[in-house]
Amino acid sequence: MAEKKDQPPLLTPTLLKAARGLLAMDQAALAAAVGVSRKTIAWTEISLSEKVDPRRRATLEQIRQRMEDDLGVEFRFSTKSQGEGVFLKKPAPKPERTSRRKKAWIDIVSERQ
Repeated sequence: MAEKKDQPPLLTPTLLKAARGLLAMDQAALAAAVGVSRKTIAWTEISLSEKVDPRRRATLEQIRQRMEDDLGVEFRFSTKSQGEGVFLKKPAPKPERTSRRKKAWIDIVSERQ
């Protein structure tokens, strides 16, 4: 798809399908997560049209933004030196779990002070 320099690249059907597969979501679940209809997701996954009207561009941008912000997806668009791809952003570290035994020890030490 030909992009204007001031506009971000658009999602391709291949990128959208790959991201959905990476998230292990069906079309309905993804649609609910990004705020569009299942039919919109299905249509976007099969659309090969080079023509992009403003409404379609806005929908594709909304899907991309919500997938990046809410679902932790990172899209890499095709360049001269590499192909397109989809990645999951590194999840935030989980808080350290304290075992029951360690917690009991901490409680005992706290009572003594």
